[in-house]
Amino acid sequence: MSISYTHCIYQIMRHIFTGPSTALGEDSRATRSCNASLHDMTTVQPEHIAYACVQARFGISSRNKWAEVDGKFSYQEFYQNIINFL
Repeated sequence: MSISYTHCIYQIMRHIFTGPSTALGEDSRATRSCNASLHDMTTVQPEHIAYACVQARFGISSRNKWAEVDGKFSYQEFYQNIINFL
């Protein structure tokens, strides 16, 4: 995986788990606890990385509504493949 893909997934994970402003390198402007704090997340697990990858793939798709399958692409299979790879 190239450094740009790695950086992109890192930024997406920060956006999801610590808030949008932190993904941009800014101080958090949140008015509530971030998802990581709410769920007592202290380490990054393969499932977190896989979730961020699924969200990234959905974000660049042409779909505007979530579905487990996008044409021949299965998000569930993609998620499991990432976890198995890691």
